[in-house]
Amino acid sequence: METNKKLSNWIVSFNLKLSLIYIGIALFLGISIILIVFHSKPQLEELGLVGDFIGGLMNPLIGISAALLTFLAFWIQYQANQDIREQFKIQQFESQFYEMLRLHKDNVNEMKIQGYDNSTTEEYKTSNIKEIKIHVQRLIEK
Repeated sequence: METNKKLSNWIVSFNLKLSLIYIGIALFLGISIILIVFHSKPQLEELGLVGDFIGGLMNPLIGISAALLTFLAFWIQYQANQDIREQFKIQQFESQFYEMLRLHKDNVNEMKIQGYDNSTTEEYKTSNIKEIKIHVQRLIEK
């Protein structure tokens, strides 16, 4: 379980860093090419070629970044679904356990044993609790 968390954190970190690097490269190249072109005061016909060049250079970088970020979003959603599945299993177990416990308690309360006086039950419970306290105190003192 711990290795899965480490792997998941590594994948998220790696994809995020790689996407940011690609976006940074695209922005740097785009801005530097635009500054170089406009510094040389080109004619209007030359700007179309420059635009095509910038688009052809930056589109793959931005596309790869978008694909990595999309993968990252799906990966995080997958991890969240796994966590929810685990929580649901625990919740289902607890629900069944407490339901069985309630049924057992109801069954025990409905039992009637011949020769058993129900009125002495409280007395018996109190004496048992006192005996348990005495045993616990003795264990603590040792």
